[in-house]
Amino acid sequence: MKSIEEKVKTWIKSEKILKESITDHHVFHFSVNFPRGSPFSLSIVQPPEKRDMVAIISATQLVPEHFSRLKQLDMEKRSRMIRDLRIMLLSRPSVGFQLFFENPRDLTLQRYLIVLELYEDGINKTIFMHSLQEVHKAFLLSLEVINSYLGVPAQYLSGRTSGSSESDKFFAEYT
Repeated sequence: MKSIEEKVKTWIKSEKILKESITDHHVFHFSVNFPRGSPFSLSIVQPPEKRDMVAIISATQLVPEHFSRLKQLDMEKRSRMIRDLRIMLLSRPSVGFQLFFENPRDLTLQRYLIVLELYEDGINKTIFMHSLQEVHKAFLLSLEVINSYLGVPAQYLSGRTSGSSESDKFFAEYT
């Protein structure tokens, strides 16, 4: 019987979305370009303490220009943006999320995670691929919310940067 890692690796290779295999503290960690051929990356990890689970993660950090624009918003607009972002993410019941702030009191969002957990007893290729789509859709919707307040084109918002020390902090906070 194939391990969950072998199954996932087979699926992402057959779909031609494997970007790289990353060595870190996880049992396994793959970075994938999703959708295929796009610049967007998702991570697929198995935390060491959850050997029956795989997490699909979109980690996004606001680039300096966005962060600057966010700080220029008055507190009421910033509060509405964070509320709308939370509501949008909560409306996607299959994903979880974490927001990280430079200063939670003034709602200066720096980065955020969108996470979907799949357990070994219910995973097959169809569910796995639909889960990648669900995380990616939540990511795109989050960009729409942020762009509606900051007026910044989506291509300027950086997605997950595989293997960077910054992204390692994201995963350390998740697992």
